[in-house]
Amino acid sequence: MSRTHFDSNSIEATSDRLTGRAGIAGFAQYIETMGLPDKMAETFPNLKKSKKGIGTKDFFASTLCWLMNGESRHLSSFDDLKEDDTSTALFNVDEVPSSDAVKRMFKKFGQSHEYGFREVLSGLFMRKLLTVKPKVVILGVDSMVMDNDDANFRMGVSPTYKKCKGFHPLQMTWMGMIIDATFRAGSRSTHEFKGTYKMIKRMVKRVRESLGHDTAIIIRMDAGYCDEKLIRCLDEELKVGFQIGGKLYKNFKADIAAIPEENWNEYSSGSRSWKYLEMGYKCASWKNYYRAILTQVDSREDGTLFLEFARPTSLIITNIGRSSNIFSPSAKEHVQKYMETESQIELYQGRGAEELCHRGLKDFGFEQLPFKQFGANLAMYHCMLIGFATFELFKSEILVDVVSPTSYATTVRRKFIDIAAKVTTSGNKIYLKLREITLKRVQFKEVWWRCFNTPPLIV
Repeated sequence: MSRTHFDSNSIEATSDRLTGRAGIAGFAQYIETMGLPDKMAETFPNLKKSKKGIGTKDFFASTLCWLMNGESRHLSSFDDLKEDDTSTALFNVDEVPSSDAVKRMFKKFGQSHEYGFREVLSGLFMRKLLTVKPKVVILGVDSMVMDNDDANFRMGVSPTYKKCKGFHPLQMTWMGMIIDATFRAGSRSTHEFKGTYKMIKRMVKRVRESLGHDTAIIIRMDAGYCDEKLIRCLDEELKVGFQIGGKLYKNFKADIAAIPEENWNEYSSGSRSWKYLEMGYKCASWKNYYRAILTQVDSREDGTLFLEFARPTSLIITNIGRSSNIFSPSAKEHVQKYMETESQIELYQGRGAEELCHRGLKDFGFEQLPFKQFGANLAMYHCMLIGFATFELFKSEILVDVVSPTSYATTVRRKFIDIAAKVTTSGNKIYLKLREITLKRVQFKEVWWRCFNTPPLIV
């Protein structure tokens, strides 16, 4: 029996609508059922002065799907999508915009529009918060450098502390999501009291309005936010717990070296071990002492030991276990474990997971923003944040049995988005035709049902 094979004339054109990105239809339907493009369009009602051209809803829906698609970071790729009528069906829009239309829309944004984007992002955060309903809400605050060093000219691109030119947004994270952010020029410092305090105050208010005013909240920050003015506001005004990295000044390091070995305690977690010492701490200009825990890492995650002179040293400043009125009586049982010194060390080590949010955002989107105007780049950045938050919800609500909840966007694209299918139309309905083995592998029918039955977004 002879087998079939290709020959030199085996290539033919077809008018069938084929796609290798069928999974994007699920994401598009998810945001449509949720009402996210509608909410974004309602947030910016004056974005368009005329009914001509692409609609605001289709603009946002196409942008979010384009980001989730992840094939290109160049806006010119919208022209390729527009020429392929399959994209219109997959994106679930009336019309995919051209690259020129996308550029015109983004250039209409200015810094005054940032609050609208943050409100939409808060709505996505509240959606997950009310689903999880944690007893203790642990929020992280940190800045992130977006490397745009190769840009010829970008408004706001300036030298950052990482010795490259770029942008330097301030961001707040929770459980793998970036839940709030302000877009800033690269030259802006890591901590600016007014911006940091207003962001924390805003989100603390939102959390307590949603979960109750007795909800226990803990804020984690690194040494860049070691500011007594901020510390006193968190402790005395907002009544939240905090962990802030302390600054290790030269004279303080000299004092550390003089501490006798027998004064240190030891703590191990998995293959890592620390030496620690609890103390009171204040800078020379501070009014009050605060509880502080000095730690030195003895061993790495693989179990290898650090040499004595090379041990990484950290100083954790906290009000947990010291201030008696920051947590309500009903919340104290849930935060009791954090009073212990060893639990404080473990809690602070969890800051590393917050850094993964920044890495996840860059994997989902991109660092190099495309516009010269600051307002247009601000809008693109916030669309990435909203897209990334929606992606995190998509994994936890829709792809719960398909991919790991910690998977990066690249993994999800390979496992779920990159699915071959045929797009057909019959009786004013669009159909996706997939191979049976693919339907079973990614549970596509179950995923599709979930996309159509997800609850609406409330902002």
